[in-house]
Amino acid sequence: MRRSDALRELQQLVQFEAAEDEVRALVAANAMELAPVLGVRVDRLEGATREEGLMDRLRGRLAELRRRRREQQRLDAAVAAAGVAAALGRSARRRGGVVHLDVTLLLDSGLMAGPARYVRFVADGYAVPIESSVLMRVRRHLPKFPDLGAYLDERGLHLRWRGGIGQLNLRPQVMVGRVEVLDVPLRAVREVPQPEPLRVNNFVEALYEALGLTG
Repeated sequence: MRRSDALRELQQLVQFEAAEDEVRALVAANAMELAPVLGVRVDRLEGATREEGLMDRLRGRLAELRRRRREQQRLDAAVAAAGVAAALGRSARRRGGVVHLDVTLLLDSGLMAGPARYVRFVADGYAVPIESSVLMRVRRHLPKFPDLGAYLDERGLHLRWRGGIGQLNLRPQVMVGRVEVLDVPLRAVREVPQPEPLRVNNFVEALYEALGLTG
């Protein structure tokens, strides 16, 4: 039996309080596969199948295994979220007094799936905390418009689509108590110059020239 299958069957037998003889038989038959997962030597595990109190010891081992797995999953999620936050900070650009954000990274599930309750956008001179659950709801329910854009200023996080007809404004939230926070670093955002406004006269002149109507 594969290690994962043996562990799954053992967990089910212990969870549903199967007969101890059935559990002993499973452990004895799969001691080589189960020992590394349970963190014991093979000979110790084989010996335990002939001793009293096997079920209690297995419950303790399996509970510890679940706890460690949860901790590892939590750590992995936190590392992944920090990576997305760093990428979001690097890709941001300041233009016209506001910070423009990469929408794909902003709405990446990895950013909000970590243990942090708040995602805090830390810009130069101000910070905008938004609950991770709020960002998750935005990700789930906001249609992916082709021109969807996002920017940050002191008033909050703003999303725009359909040329600005569609709008969603998320105001800075108050963080209550001691909570975990994921910071998106935006202090060193590169400034991008505003595009030159289109001058009508120049446009008309260029059009006439293209049509061969000048001269």
